[in-house]
Amino acid sequence: MSLGRSPSSPTSDDSNELEVEELDESNGMLFEERFDRLLRGNIKSDCKFVVGPQKDVVEGHKLIFSMASEVFYAMFYGQLKEDSIVVIEDLQFDGFEGMKQFIYTGIVNFTSALQACSVYVAARKYLISKLSEKCITYLEGQEILPSEVLQLYECCKNNEIPEIEKKCSLVMQNKTREVVDSEYFLSANSGTMDTLLRFESLNLEYEQELFNHLERWAVAEAERCNICKNDISSYFNELKKNIRFLTMNGEDFTSGPAKSLLLTQEEKLAILLNIMDSNSTPLPDYIESSRKMRKFVPLISEKSFPASAIRTTFFDEEKFKSLLTGSIVSDCEFIVGPQQNIVKGHKLIFSMASKVFQKMFKQLKEDSVIKINDLELDAFEGMKHFIYTGNICFSSEIQACSTYIASQKYSIPQLGEKCINYLKNRDISPSDVLKLYEFCRHNEITSIVEKCIQIIQDKTLSIVESEYFFLVDIDTIDMIMSFQKLHLKSEIEVFRHFERWALAEAKRIGLSDDRIASNFNNLKKHVRFLTMKPKEFAKGPALSPLLTQEEKLNIGLNIIDLGSAPYPENLSLSQQERRFTFNEHIKNEQFFFNVALPLSLHDPFHVSDLSSFGCEFEIYVYKFKDNICFTLRLVSFCGGYLIALKTKLCVLPTDRKYNDLVFEEKSYFEFNESDYTDHGAEIRIVLAVIPWGKVNKACFIHKHRKEITIEGSLTLRSL
Repeated sequence: MSLGRSPSSPTSDDSNELEVEELDESNGMLFEERFDRLLRGNIKSDCKFVVGPQKDVVEGHKLIFSMASEVFYAMFYGQLKEDSIVVIEDLQFDGFEGMKQFIYTGIVNFTSALQACSVYVAARKYLISKLSEKCITYLEGQEILPSEVLQLYECCKNNEIPEIEKKCSLVMQNKTREVVDSEYFLSANSGTMDTLLRFESLNLEYEQELFNHLERWAVAEAERCNICKNDISSYFNELKKNIRFLTMNGEDFTSGPAKSLLLTQEEKLAILLNIMDSNSTPLPDYIESSRKMRKFVPLISEKSFPASAIRTTFFDEEKFKSLLTGSIVSDCEFIVGPQQNIVKGHKLIFSMASKVFQKMFKQLKEDSVIKINDLELDAFEGMKHFIYTGNICFSSEIQACSTYIASQKYSIPQLGEKCINYLKNRDISPSDVLKLYEFCRHNEITSIVEKCIQIIQDKTLSIVESEYFFLVDIDTIDMIMSFQKLHLKSEIEVFRHFERWALAEAKRIGLSDDRIASNFNNLKKHVRFLTMKPKEFAKGPALSPLLTQEEKLNIGLNIIDLGSAPYPENLSLSQQERRFTFNEHIKNEQFFFNVALPLSLHDPFHVSDLSSFGCEFEIYVYKFKDNICFTLRLVSFCGGYLIALKTKLCVLPTDRKYNDLVFEEKSYFEFNESDYTDHGAEIRIVLAVIPWGKVNKACFIHKHRKEITIEGSLTLRSL
């Protein structure tokens, strides 16, 4: 990239800051690989950036940053040039790192929509327009997850990215339920909440549900802002005006808003009277008088249940209203859970729903306060909601499980069925499944335990990479390691993830290093060391603190020559490989690469690394008998395959008035365990051959660089 002028020459004071390794053109290293060397830190940096609120340090090279951005050029080489440590407080670390990767390599690997937004902010600040375009293109094509849409919306709003802001708004409308159930919802700012409340169309059931979510958010906001309970009703007037109270029926209003701290008694009365008789009394100016219903679109998962199963009440409408409005005063209290939360109720209603409650109240006689220590509040509230309405809305899988426990304790089988049906039909996230499994195992919810086990086997990799994996108990790890089928690549991965957990557990329980190897014998017995290759064992388990020196020696000897040494009794003798399903779904993969081919090509040089079918490959190019040969070499091995290869090479002319010179080749090859050696050199295939005479022409040779540019693609298809 050219800045239109040459950077100032470093002064004598700068002469020791930059150490650049001299490279010979004939050594086979591609130009872009030199920038990769800089990125990896193989060449000493001469500047540092202290980035973000965490003050993360990122090293770099003044020249490379200056080549990419006029802002960096002025910073490092302008009249007001800064020193070699630059403090950047207004960018996120992942955004700056993404920008740095693009500056050095011309590519950027986005990890999420949020990270792409952070990179965009960095690119815009430093006027790197091509990177800005890449960010926007990625965000326009990326599916925005409900769990991240609010943060992304706020980022786009704050940084004026209208096209993505609009896309976020559509997600907020189309997936409202998932958005308000997300972890970030309670942390969203008031502007975001105002936007959400103004939408005409929402993926919810009715206006009361929207109010309930506003109330959840407002309670969290009040706690953040130290707003006392008495001030809550007036503090959120600007948001309350977006709630269409007059579209609610009396039942909906009395069951929710009428009990809320967000409304004053005067507001509640005015709204209620207007619901009962329109225009019967003036409404406060900030209360919406519209009776126009929003367009509420319920979730698909809820549509799968018959309407009668969703909305069933035990009583006629008027009696139900009386209970919710408090016209019939509660006559009992439940003190629930470790937090001693008070839940009010009516003995009759609870007794009608459950013989357990009926017997309990009969025994208590005059005492109307019941302590329930073994249930969580959300479980009891969910059960109460079902008891009073015949329906229930679950907020999470754990809450559904907790409610199921309550239904079992108080013998309410219909509620138990709803809990189990919800859990069976729920698409349980890999990040939640271990916590859910342990909860269900401890509480003997067998059917959901079986579902969790199936998910653990089918999505093992995502599960072991989740945050909760490090916190699971030893019985859960024992169960995972005992499976014959796992969604991983190999036994080495099984051991590696076991080791990650074991080291975290050792730290948690304060286990000294010299006791680690002996403390996990009951788990080590599940690792099938004898299915590992010598090189795999030497690079992994042989270096692990989970094995004693004696165990490492005896395992290694038996891998090389089974029976050549005593095998530890606490370890598995199994030579049967597990079924690793990570690679089973892969059928087709396509890779692209570029080659700047020097005219002085003599020795083979590396073009690209590929990873496919659980194996690692390398592409090399070399000159042989006046031909340019592209070859594929197997580096590491997993499984056995018959693969069809399709190679396409385009030799690009230096002037676009000429056409590309295109070569296409098809080939097949198979490999299995017997083909593979530790050197990985036995499997090599020629992908394509280009006669040197066809490309050694002026229209293809770059005059100054003395090289030929070739773009290539390689498609691998499993047969």
